[in-house]
Amino acid sequence: MDELIDRVMAQVGIDREMARKAVGMVLSLLAKETSAEQAETVYEAFPGARELIDDVGGTAAVGGGGLFGGLLGSVGGSGVANALAALNSLQAEGLEINQVQDVAKEMLDYARENVGEERVSQVVSSIPGLDRFL
Repeated sequence: MDELIDRVMAQVGIDREMARKAVGMVLSLLAKETSAEQAETVYEAFPGARELIDDVGGTAAVGGGGLFGGLLGSVGGSGVANALAALNSLQAEGLEINQVQDVAKEMLDYARENVGEERVSQVVSSIPGLDRFL
C-alpha cells in the first residue's frame, strides 16, 4: 500500500495523509459497490486495502449521498450516488476534480499491474456509472 500511496503523492502532487484518505475512500467505494467476488479482486489488486479502509474510515465517508443520493438510490442508482458522495467527500478534503481523477487513474494503473486489465475492467463495469468519473 505504501508504494501506491507514494505513486499517488508523486502523480497528483498531494501530501501523504491526503493520498491515504483519497486511496482509502476510493477503495471503500469499490469494495462496497461490488459483489463479494469483485471485492476480493479489489483486495487482491490492492494489498492492505482492508486495513487502509478501516484506518481512514472510508466506508462512512462513502455512504449516503444526501437527498440526491437517496433519490438515485431509490431508482437503482446507488453506485452513481455513492460515487458522487465519494467525490464530494474528496473535494471537501481539498482535492479538485482533476486531482480525484488522477488518483483514480493511478489506482487503476496500479491495479492493472497487480491483477490485469480484464479483472480491473470487470470491477469497474460492475459499478454503474463509475466509468463516468474515470
